[in-house]
Amino acid sequence: MSIYEAVMDEVRAFFKSGEKSGNKLFSDSDFTSVRMIEPYEDDWGETFQQMTRNMAADALWEGNFRKAERILTRNQNVKTSLENRPQRSRGETWEQFGSKIFNGGLRRGNCREMAAVSGYLMLRRGRSHNQVFVGIITPPGDHMFCAVSLNSIPPMWPRPGTMVRGTQSSNTWIIDPWLHVCCEAEDYWEKAREKVVKWGRDGKRIFWGSGSQGLGWYNPNGEYAVKLGEAPLTWERMNQ
Repeated sequence: MSIYEAVMDEVRAFFKSGEKSGNKLFSDSDFTSVRMIEPYEDDWGETFQQMTRNMAADALWEGNFRKAERILTRNQNVKTSLENRPQRSRGETWEQFGSKIFNGGLRRGNCREMAAVSGYLMLRRGRSHNQVFVGIITPPGDHMFCAVSLNSIPPMWPRPGTMVRGTQSSNTWIIDPWLHVCCEAEDYWEKAREKVVKWGRDGKRIFWGSGSQGLGWYNPNGEYAVKLGEAPLTWERMNQ
């Protein structure tokens, strides 16, 4: 196992011990309105609750007990996790933010928090500030990950969809615990696409504000995936 894979596994285990990410849930439709899952008499929306029970029952009928458990746990925890994420203070660097979370902070978070903790752990393992970056996919995309450039220069890919073989040196590694992808940067877009296809097939939905229907939960293998590949990508060092 590489050092990059070890860090990804450590980050995933860290957040799994809490409530993990709050911007993923399971749904039986390509788009789920935010209003559908608003609290109703101190509980989740009745329609959302019934949908969750139906999906879990279908998984049990198929003999997939692990999926049934994941559906129930994620859909029950997602609201608390989404509303109570660690906050990055004004002027706080990515390194400080990652350290704050890892050393006693809330074990909740999405791609941003996971990217910051990944970068912090890479610095603890001896990588320099000239080597460790966060990649920020800006609107209409919405995602972040950690990048380690062994050449000690900022990566130059302008969009995630350009991160393919033959474009740049392969001396950059991507650590993306939220997407569960760890690979050389030139393989990132292929691996990311494989993941969103699988998530879409499994019924997982992503919280996103730039889709055609506004703020809500989208099929990751639909318009979300298209914008994920096309959106501008910026790179910041961990001490920024």
